[in-house]
Parts: sequence; C-alpha cells; structure tokens
Amino acid sequence: MGHLNLAFLLESGAFADFHLICTDSDGVEKIFSVHKNIVFTQCVKIRDLATIAPIKKGSDGIEFAHLEYDPVTFSAILRFLYSGEYEAESQPATRKRGGSEQDLHDIPQPLFYSLRALKLAHELGIFVMYEKASSSLCCSAEYYTHHVDFPGMVDELYSTCSHHIQFDMYLNRIASVVSENSLVDRRFQDRLGPAMLKHPRLALDVLEATFEALAKTRREFVRAQEELSDMRSQGFRRDEFYVQAERGRQRDREIKQEAADSFECRVVRRTLKRSPSI
Repeated sequence: MGHLNLAFLLESGAFADFHLICTDSDGVEKIFSVHKNIVFTQCVKIRDLATIAPIKKGSDGIEFAHLEYDPVTFSAILRFLYSGEYEAESQPATRKRGGSEQDLHDIPQPLFYSLRALKLAHELGIFVMYEKASSSLCCSAEYYTHHVDFPGMVDELYSTCSHHIQFDMYLNRIASVVSENSLVDRRFQDRLGPAMLKHPRLALDVLEATFEALAKTRREFVRAQEELSDMRSQGFRRDEFYVQAERGRQRDREIKQEAADSFECRVVRRTLKRSPSI
C-alpha cells in the first residue's frame, strides 16, 4: 500500500472489518482479519470473490466469507497488500533423498513458496507482486539446483505458468539456470530430462539460452583477442598481461561472492525473524 507498511494491522487484526477464511489440504481453517479499505481497494478480484461467496456475519458482528485458496499462499498475498513487500519463506522439502541422491539436498527451500505466490498473484491481477515473486524464484533457483525439489519446481512452473504473457520477461532466467548447469553436470541433465521431454517449451527455452551463452562466450573471446593484440602493439610484456587479467578475474570473483553473501544473509535474516522465541 504505497510506501506505508501496515503489516502490523494484518498481524494484530486490530480494527478489522472483514474475515477471509481459507482451508488447507488437511481441512484446517485459517481466518484472516482484514480491512476492506486496504484489501478490496487494491485487489478488485478478492473483493469480487468475497462478494460472490456467501457472506455471513459472525457472533462478533463482523462479516466473513470463505475463499478456496491455500492459506500459506494467500497469506503472502495479504502481506504484500499490507506492506508492499515480498519475502519468500522456506518450506520443508516435498520428498526425501533417494539412495542414489546422497549428493543432493532435501533441506527446507523457498522454491514452491515463490512459485505458488506468483501464480496466485497472476490470478488475482497483482502484477507488481508477480514481478517480485518471479525475481525471488529466479534468485532461489540459482542456489537450489542441487535440491531434490528443483526438477519438480521446474515441472510445475512450465505446467502452470508458461502461458503467462509476462513469463518471458520475468521467468526466462530459469531456463538459463537449467542450461548453465546442464553444460557442466551430466547428472543434472538426467534429473531435468523428464521435465524437458514433458515440456517442449522448456527444451526450446533451454536450447535458446545455450545458444545465447555460446554466442556471448564467442564475443568475449573475440574481444579478449582484440585486447591482447592491442596490448602487444602497445609494448605490454606477457607477465603484465597476465597480472591484469588476473585482476579482472579477481574482481569477478569478488562480485559473485558479494552477491552470494547478500542472498545468504537475506535468507538467514528471514529465518531468524520467523524463528519462535525460546
């Protein structure tokens, strides 16, 4: 809601004038105490769904309606409407490692959380959140390629989101991640093989990403040759060239490390933020 963070109103339920109720797969209801001026004015689709659903009045005099959404995913939508911010949460792995998967991880991951958040944001027409959740998913995908759930996430992504108009703009990085890892890891190829056979669009996207990567490598090679030729013409000695090249590589390593540290810091901070007090 602009730059004003009103998440405390959602968390406390203070001054709420409507209850939205969602039920999870186990039949457990989650009641969200919301404010119509915050939720309904920002998302017309939620307002319309609440109007279509049978509206009843509770013993406290507050109206309520049931919506057929997963409570966890719908909670992400509401937090965004109240705060204007999106933060992914890690969830338990959907399956355990098999006997031949000891090199993979089955730790909690945020892949499906962001995937389902962006799907619901698209359904509800909240496209700013769609963009942020997509960015979070792409970032997480780079760090969870060796997770047992990675192929399942890619499969679900292409099964449910590849028709989105915004897909190529915000989610094409996923195909690049698959391409980059497939080039250097045969086992990764085998893990993603079934998904690419199932989704020709995924196979095509990965192929295009591979061609783009090869073209970029060739351009960099040509540029390096030209720079080397220029340096030789200027009288650079070979050892000076290697020193300068190593400095460039060191800068690249530092930039990548800073990005990795920043991502890990955000994950740890969010985990600590949501950890219950002892």
